Amino acid sequence: MSFLSLVLGLVLLQVWGSGGPVQRDGVFFRWQSRVSSWGLSGALGLALVVLVPSLLASWLLDVVDNVLFGLVWIALATGLLLYSFGRRDFDELVARYRHALSVGDLEGAWRALSRELQCGFDPAPDSSTAVHSRLLQGFFYEACQRWFAVVLYFLLLGPAGALAYRLLQLCRYQFESSLVERCLFFADWLPSRLLASTFTLTGNFVRCREVLVDALRDVSLPADELLTRVGIAALADDSAVRSEAEPGPAASAQIASMRSLLSRSAASWVALIALLVLID
Repeated sequence: MSFLSLVLGLVLLQVWGSGGPVQRDGVFFRWQSRVSSWGLSGALGLALVVLVPSLLASWLLDVVDNVLFGLVWIALATGLLLYSFGRRDFDELVARYRHALSVGDLEGAWRALSRELQCGFDPAPDSSTAVHSRLLQGFFYEACQRWFAVVLYFLLLGPAGALAYRLLQLCRYQFESSLVERCLFFADWLPSRLLASTFTLTGNFVRCREVLVDALRDVSLPADELLTRVGIAALADDSAVRSEAEPGPAASAQIASMRSLLSRSAASWVALIALLVLID
C-alpha cells in the first residue's frame, strides 16, 4: 500500500507541480502560534509543534488500516505525502530564472527567487557569477527538500515521518533560526548524501566521483553545499559560467542540465523502489 500511495503522490506532484489543494498550512500555523504562546523552551516547543501532528497522523493511519480493504489508508497516506512535498512549483521557478537570465536581469532574479529558494535575506552578491552560484545552490537544495527527502522519510518512517520533515521545514520562521537549522542539518544529512551519490550514476561519473568522496568525508558539510559541489561536478563543464562576467547563456544551459540531472536521479530512485517492491 505504501508503494501505491507513493506512486499516486508522485503522479499528482507532476500534474500540480506541488502538493496542490492538499497544501493548506493555516491550521498548522495556528498550532505553531498557540505553542509559542505557552512560553516553553525553544527545543520543547519545536518538538511539540512537529511531533504532535505527526503522532496524530500515525494514529489515524493505524485506525483506518483495514477500512475498505486499505483504500482509506492509501487515500490518507497519499494526502499526507502530497502535503509533505515542497510548497513551490520547481519547474516554474526554473523557468522564471532562465527567463531572467535571457534578459540579463540577475538582480531581479535574486529579489524574486532568493527567499523562495531559502538563500537568505542579504543583498545580492557582488557579481553576476556569484548570484548564479548562490541561486544554483538554492535550486539543488530545493530539489532535495521538496521531494527527495520527503520520499526517503516516507519509505523509512511512513507518512508520519514525511509529515514531520515538512513540518520542521515550515518552522523556519517561527522558532529560533539556529535551532531549526541544527535540526534540519540532521534531518537533511542522509537524504542529501544519498541524492549526491545518485548524481555520480546519473551525471558525469569521472568528474563526480572524487568530489563526492571528498564531500562525504566532511560529515559536517551542510546539505546545500554538498549537493552543489557534487551536482556541479556531475554536470557538463562549467568553465564557461565561471569565465563570463555576464554568464546568461552559459548559466541558462547549466540550469537546464541541472534540471535534467535531477529528473534522471528521480527516475532512477523510482525504478529502484519499484524493483525492491517486486523482489519483496
